[in-house]
Amino acid sequence: MIDDDEPTYRAYLGSFLRRRGFEVRAAETGREAIEIARTFSPDFLLADWMLRCEMRGIQVGETLRSDSPELRILLMTGFPRASLEAETARVGINSFLEKPFALEDLEAALIEQRPRPSALLWRAFSPDGWRPALHKEPSALIKSRICALEERRVGRLGKLE
Repeated sequence: MIDDDEPTYRAYLGSFLRRRGFEVRAAETGREAIEIARTFSPDFLLADWMLRCEMRGIQVGETLRSDSPELRILLMTGFPRASLEAETARVGINSFLEKPFALEDLEAALIEQRPRPSALLWRAFSPDGWRPALHKEPSALIKSRICALEERRVGRLGKLE
């Protein structure tokens, strides 16, 4: 999910990510992003730090993460990263992108933050989410299926395939 108050920037990022195989939802405000997330359940939130609305991107991430602890939050900011560290440490921001950034940097951040195959395995077996289930070692069939999924999956911004 993209949350940015600049329509041109939202469209630009959305277009890039769709071409890379991501499923994208975009919001202009924090409230809109939260509303969309109720039905979309994103895996990633790409949010602008300084939204021109009632909320900042970090507040949107904090709200969404309270419902989805596995949500990966990537903040875009024009401010130096060091000045934001105290507040972002509290929320657990996964990655920063300092504006201006190259689209390749965005793609690399998303790839770095995606769930690993073992996390997908545990999530598939465990009704509690990311915790390991009864199986300590996955079967060869399950390992091969996870590897096959990872090989063909480019990924989607918001939902894993």
